[in-house]
Amino acid sequence: MKRLLTFIIFTLVISVNINAEAILVAPADNFDFGDIPTNAVLYNGFWVKSIGTDTVVIDEIKTGCSCAVSNIKSDRIPPGDSLLIDLEWDISNNRNAIFRSIQIYYNGKPDPIRLSLKGQIKQSFDNVIPLLIKPYRFEFGQTIRKDIDSIQFTFTNTYPLDYEIKVISTISDQYTIDYPKSIKANESASGYIKLNEKYTDVPWQASITFSINDKDNTNITIPIRRKFYK
Repeated sequence: MKRLLTFIIFTLVISVNINAEAILVAPADNFDFGDIPTNAVLYNGFWVKSIGTDTVVIDEIKTGCSCAVSNIKSDRIPPGDSLLIDLEWDISNNRNAIFRSIQIYYNGKPDPIRLSLKGQIKQSFDNVIPLLIKPYRFEFGQTIRKDIDSIQFTFTNTYPLDYEIKVISTISDQYTIDYPKSIKANESASGYIKLNEKYTDVPWQASITFSINDKDNTNITIPIRRKFYK
């Protein structure tokens, strides 16, 4: 009886190991930066989740260009867990409509899961509708005489309709932001973005994407950076 029980347990363990499979999915696999000013570095994070019965091991993340880089805290995702994949995309050499496909290879599988990024570069931000935002770049600049650690910005509604605003991109640790969640027709509303003390001594770049609930679901991306001037 004891031998039979041992055999059954051994068989079950072997069966589980044989049938174990790593499966990785991205609940949201595309992101639209919307309207973007020129010479920006874009930032967003994608959550991926392990939904199989075996641990996901990320082999490689291909961005297709040295202008786009990825960052992950771990290359292993146990079943049921999720992982944030941070992506930075330098669009300084791009114009007009932009698109990039990201491939994530895992567990030796030939077919990756795919993420996509897109947006529209605007040469001028003075006619972006339905909301104007000023300034359209958030720069925490430091010179010998001045150090900017807080920036006020203003949304101006140019339409006769009320709109709601929300942030749809991943907010990075370098800053905190307080923005108006709604704006009435033909009015303006202001917000603030503040540099976090932990990130005052090093240069960095990021971006934040706002979404507006107009008929086109317009997105607007604002570049953010910490820069030192001699």
